[in-house]
Amino acid sequence: MRYNTNNNSQGFTLVEVAVVSAILLLMVGFLGYLSVKHFWVYNSQIAELNIESDARQALDDIDNYVRGAHRVISSYDIYSTDSQTLILQIPSIDSSNQIISDTYDNVVFYLSSDSLIRQVFPDGDSSRSASTKTLANGIDVDTFEFSYDDGDYSLVKQVATLITIMQGNPNQKRSITISSQSTLRNY
Repeated sequence: MRYNTNNNSQGFTLVEVAVVSAILLLMVGFLGYLSVKHFWVYNSQIAELNIESDARQALDDIDNYVRGAHRVISSYDIYSTDSQTLILQIPSIDSSNQIISDTYDNVVFYLSSDSLIRQVFPDGDSSRSASTKTLANGIDVDTFEFSYDDGDYSLVKQVATLITIMQGNPNQKRSITISSQSTLRNY
């Protein structure tokens, strides 16, 4: 009886299967790592874009109202102009969007907790609607500021605004600080 010592059988050894499995596992792990990292970077960039967009829209809204304002007033209703509150007197409009002479609506920008709010108080003759709108959330109260070129609010020609918005969880806090300076329409 003769035994065939030539092992020509088809198949893989246990060592070959283990090596290929380890290589595949490393490749899948690396691709998983890249996917998670890409997802994290993508979400981080989206968060930054959202914060920047919120800040820019809030600042643009303030600038548009300042540019159309007749003047800054020192107080209206329960509000007083200061470094975190801005009260503007804007020309009232009729139903055809034409300015009503010597009639004014009031617009107040103020902080409520960490939210920047715009509130419109129309004159009785104005066709402008009363409204309250949250312009941005996550405002850093310690750095937010309105500043004026004159201590007498009735003489203010320019209003500067500084906004810092912070959002995200404590481990991934994102913030952006932007500022602008706008001139009232009469100057």
